[in-house]
Amino acid sequence: MDAQRKALAALLLERRAQAGGRIGPASFAQQRLWIIDQLVPASAEYNVAIALRITASLDEDALRSALTAVVRRH
Repeated sequence: MDAQRKALAALLLERRAQAGGRIGPASFAQQRLWIIDQLVPASAEYNVAIALRITASLDEDALRSALTAVVRRH
């Protein structure tokens, strides 16, 4: 987890540099999540676990592509 935090911090600094230091303030919701993380580090409080049962035929390539796109965005 510590390595992930360091990687995220480095990425944020890089993004700030790319934006010329013009990154806006955090939203209220972002501030709230940050505070919760400071109080309870590495908490799974905001993780949402779900399970789906797919009964129809599945296009595995389309699913893989969609999940890859979501991971890339987040």
